[in-house]
Amino acid sequence: MIYTLTLNPNIDYFLRLTRPAALGTINRAACEWMLPGGKGVNVSLVLARLGAETRAMGFVAGESGEMFLSLLRSFRCPADFVRLPAGQTRINVKLEEEVETAFNGKGPDLTPGALDALVEKLAPLSHSDTLVLSGNTPANLPEAFDALAALANARGARLVVDTAGDALRRALQYRPFLIKPNADELCELCGAPVPDAAAAAGLAQQLRAQCAQNVLVSLGADGAVLAAGDGCTYRAGFARRFCVRSTIGAGDSMLAGFLAGLAAGRGYDGALRLATAAGTATACSDALAEASEIEAVFPDILIETLPETGKS
Repeated sequence: MIYTLTLNPNIDYFLRLTRPAALGTINRAACEWMLPGGKGVNVSLVLARLGAETRAMGFVAGESGEMFLSLLRSFRCPADFVRLPAGQTRINVKLEEEVETAFNGKGPDLTPGALDALVEKLAPLSHSDTLVLSGNTPANLPEAFDALAALANARGARLVVDTAGDALRRALQYRPFLIKPNADELCELCGAPVPDAAAAAGLAQQLRAQCAQNVLVSLGADGAVLAAGDGCTYRAGFARRFCVRSTIGAGDSMLAGFLAGLAAGRGYDGALRLATAAGTATACSDALAEASEIEAVFPDILIETLPETGKS
C-alpha cells in the first residue's frame, strides 16, 4: 500500500475568465470547475489511475471538507481523512490565464490530538508499505512531519518526502527511501547552483551517498535525473517538444509515476520513464493526466545512464 499524507489539503476552484483579470472591477468566468487538491492527494489520484494500491490521508474540516471528500469519491480515490472539530478545508482559486495565478486559503489549525488520530489510522503501516509525506508542514504544528517520518522508520516502511526548506532538511535524518526536489529546491538544499542536468545529477549523487536512498530531481523542460538505489544515475529526456498547458500537479504526477513503476516491477530506469511520462502528460493537460494520456506520452521519453561524478 502507498499511503499519501496531505496535512492541509484543498479544493482547487479553477476559473477561466472572459478577459484578463483586473483589480478593482468585476471579473467574469467563461467556465469553471473544481478538483480535490494537495500534493499528496494528487499523488494518490494519479497512482489510482495507474492501477497502484493507494490511500490518501490527512485532515479535513467543515462544510468545505465534506465537499472535498465528495470530490475524492467522485474520482474513486481511496481515502481516510481525520475530521477536525473546527475550521474549514481551504479553497484555492486558480486563474487559468497565460500567467498562472493562484489565491491559496489558509486552512484549519491542527492540534497534537489531531496528529494522534492520524497516527491511529496508520496502525496497519508496515515494512511492505510506502508512506509519502508531501507539501508544507502546518505552521502551528511544525513537528508533524518529524513525528510521521519517525513513525515510518519505526514501522520499517519506505519513507518518501516531497517538501522543501527546513522540513526537507530535517527529514533527511531518517534517510528516506526517496526525495523529489525540483531544481530550485535542490539548489536551496545543497547551496549550489543547478544550471543543467549534469549539475543536478552530481548533487543528486552526493545526496544519495549521504542521506537518501534515491534522489529524483524534476527539471521541467529538461526532463529529470535519478540517482538511484541501484548505484546508477539515470537521465530522462524527450524525443520531441511538448506543448505545456500548466505545471500544476506535474511534479506530483511524476512522483506517482515513479512509485507506480517501482510497484509494478519496472526497475529504476523503467520507473523513471513512467514518472517522466506522467509528469509530462499532466503538464500538457488541464488537470491531472489520465492513464491513457500517460500511455500516449510514454514512447517519447528517452532514458540514458549517466556516469558517476569523478568516474570516467
